[in-house]
Amino acid sequence: ICFGGAKHRNRNFKGYVDSVYLGVFNKKLMPPEPWFDEDLVKISEDSDLNFRIRKNGGHVYLSSDIKVDHYPRENLRKFYTLCYNYGFGRGLFYYKHKTFSAPRQLVLPLAGILIAAFLLLSFFNIIFLYFLYLLIVAYLFIIFSSSLMFSYINRNKLLKIFVCFFLAHVGWTLGFYKSLWDNIILKNKPL
Repeated sequence: ICFGGAKHRNRNFKGYVDSVYLGVFNKKLMPPEPWFDEDLVKISEDSDLNFRIRKNGGHVYLSSDIKVDHYPRENLRKFYTLCYNYGFGRGLFYYKHKTFSAPRQLVLPLAGILIAAFLLLSFFNIIFLYFLYLLIVAYLFIIFSSSLMFSYINRNKLLKIFVCFFLAHVGWTLGFYKSLWDNIILKNKPL
């Protein structure tokens, strides 16, 4: 729900995936060098490398036998910054490849466009403001329901989970569009 349901978020999944966090790679099967983009240093490197491996006929396999320790951010501001940076990196990925590595990554950018379009169109016809309200209420209902589902162990964390979902989506989307703005509209040197 928070980041699109990637298979690597399922702790029991084993099989082929579009991308994997971190990873172990056989040098013989790697795409041509350079393996990491030194011009776009803030790009989502794991996604970029895994995308190029698959584009060159390789496969990315996820094994749930490999365990990774994850240390969550200490506060909501740092969590928001993390999500913003994820979105920024995904925007650079889109800027470089002109595609997404998985269809689930279209949801937040399309939602952002839809919200902006409804807001703009509401200046010309009030009905679009109602569509915008409906979209926002539906979104809040979905993340509240999801938060309720994930807080079943400790109801005291319901509000925190809800806020984290919201901050993750807003941060990711703003970071995504900021990276496109910087590189396409402002034509800054890639970051």
